[in-house]
Amino acid sequence: MDAKRLFIQTLRDLDERSQSADEYTILMSAALLRKLLLDERRLIDQVNRTHNLRIRFRISGVSPIEQFNYDNPPAFYAIEDALDVVTMDVVDG
Repeated sequence: MDAKRLFIQTLRDLDERSQSADEYTILMSAALLRKLLLDERRLIDQVNRTHNLRIRFRISGVSPIEQFNYDNPPAFYAIEDALDVVTMDVVDG
């Protein structure tokens, strides 16, 4: 698959995932974003090489999963098995 087709399909996949209310589906879109924007050979640069367009990013409103979390806040938050170490003194003895 060439870079342009991969780019278009990735954007379509991201669009579908962004409409989901399933947390796992939303989370897995991170890999697509990494492929587009962060990988060593960023897909966005590969397809923009010939056009050399200035890329702008628009930030949209609240996603369905965010809205669900706003409408149904948790009763409490728990760290569960995490360590929260602020300072640590070392004593030689």
